[in-house]
Amino acid sequence: MIVPSERGDCCGGLTSVFDESLAKKHLDDYRRRGPRGATKRLLAALRSASQPVDSLLDVGGGVGVLAHELLANGAQSATLVDASPASLDAARMESEHRATRERLRLIEGDLVEIAADVPSADIVTLDKVVC
Repeated sequence: MIVPSERGDCCGGLTSVFDESLAKKHLDDYRRRGPRGATKRLLAALRSASQPVDSLLDVGGGVGVLAHELLANGAQSATLVDASPASLDAARMESEHRATRERLRLIEGDLVEIAADVPSADIVTLDKVVC
């Protein structure tokens, strides 16, 4: 279940830019090529840390690349906060495909406004956050 924020459209209308078409493109690219660029480097750093990642909070995580990868590497849980309902829907679909849905929480909204309702985590990531 995607938990919507009370404000709805943070970032002044950017949710219309991050729509279903773009979410599908990002998910298809991830499925074909895996993590890329800065995301790939961030994952490498997290994987090489002396302590394993048990829980993740990924702010502005889009279709959930970091969450999917870390859940596959043994993280117990991940929370993905994003303002794009379409991106969160794509993340949900991928988590169902990977059988990790029970360990992934999806929250729609602006973290600044909903921080009190977001669970704490061992690691917090912000990879290419727009706003």
